[in-house]
Amino acid sequence: MSKRSLSPEMNESSNLVGKSLFVVDKISCSSSRTNVAKYQALIRSFGAVDADSVDDADLVLVDTCAFNKFQEDLSLKIIQQNQKRIRTNATIIVCGCLAAINPKRLEEQYGGKFFSPKNESHLRDFLGLKKLENETMAYSAQGRHMGVSLQTQRPVFSVILRVVRALHRLDTITPLGRLPLIGQILASSQAANPNAYAITISQGCLGNCSFCVIPMAKGKTVSAPVGEIVEKVREIVGQGTKKIILTSEDVGAYGKDNHSSLVDLLNRIIEIPGDYSLYLQHFDPRWLGAMKEELRAIMASGRIAYIQFPIQSGSPTVLARMRRAYDIEKVVPVIDELRREFSRVTFSTQIIVGFPGETNDDYVLTKTLMSKRLFDWVQVFEFSDRPGAATNAMSEHVGTTAVANRASALRRHWFLQRYFNFRALASAFLIRAS
Repeated sequence: MSKRSLSPEMNESSNLVGKSLFVVDKISCSSSRTNVAKYQALIRSFGAVDADSVDDADLVLVDTCAFNKFQEDLSLKIIQQNQKRIRTNATIIVCGCLAAINPKRLEEQYGGKFFSPKNESHLRDFLGLKKLENETMAYSAQGRHMGVSLQTQRPVFSVILRVVRALHRLDTITPLGRLPLIGQILASSQAANPNAYAITISQGCLGNCSFCVIPMAKGKTVSAPVGEIVEKVREIVGQGTKKIILTSEDVGAYGKDNHSSLVDLLNRIIEIPGDYSLYLQHFDPRWLGAMKEELRAIMASGRIAYIQFPIQSGSPTVLARMRRAYDIEKVVPVIDELRREFSRVTFSTQIIVGFPGETNDDYVLTKTLMSKRLFDWVQVFEFSDRPGAATNAMSEHVGTTAVANRASALRRHWFLQRYFNFRALASAFLIRAS
């Protein structure tokens, strides 16, 4: 949201004065949810007030996700559920990545107003805010408190999320971060923590992954100014916030467009006095080689509590087909080195199982990588084709049953290796308790 203030005349002439707004953003990523916070603040600035529920709202803003088929299906289900609940004269506006990734399906199954992150000006048109200047929607250091109860169709995940939220509430009373397993769960789930604050430091990506369509939705990396982010962190630390998430489609690409870098940004942030920790989401391993020494110095400050390196696969062959811009044999030693030196930091990763052409040998390589216990937390995703992705044209797609079986087996394998290995658990306890 731009710092430019809106004049009383604009507010008085707005057709939003007295209207009620309800936001539905339970399934999207931290980055998308900070975008929604910007839209919400904008609508409020023109006189709208928050509604208590969908049933009471004049305007309903629904955020969506479509990075895989599961999230796309869930987004459409949520849109349709809200369509059935809204009042006769109420308006639904859909935003988020689904609007860019699969607009055809959105039109067929929803048919209403929608806009993507790359055409935010459409929101202005939908709301009749003709006097609103483009600079008001210009990209900036967006942020918001987290804690939205993420929605899922899988009962076991619903139970896990309820437990996680309870742990975050308990953590405000008694520190749980020193406990093995609990500490890693808390660090890896800050998006569900109402006391955590997320800042989207950049939007978009410089990658060209064959499976990913997020660049279709958000374009190339656009970074917020360093000074603006630093001041935002200073502000929220001054308000007592202790958990700060720095997020993007790729935080490692921060500054590639404005002659800065993630290292420059972090060095500025860690100078801010206060009791707080930083959580880095989505750090593409491609940047690790160039940043290793500078990142080590930053981690030595003790400010970094969590860092996610989305490895995606342990197979060089699969990574080449994915068009991931790193050599797994060079990346793993760097992560291992950092993990050994900074054992109190929670390391996380993401894995895609069942990528086209993935053989059982490829899968075993990923399983072997998980056995190395490089990561305290692993998100395993089942591959699904996305509209417009290069994988659409690939042969040797793995059957859905085989993909599901591999994903389930990998989750079990990693969890048993990491948390039911007595030596590893004892070591983690000693580290966390020290």
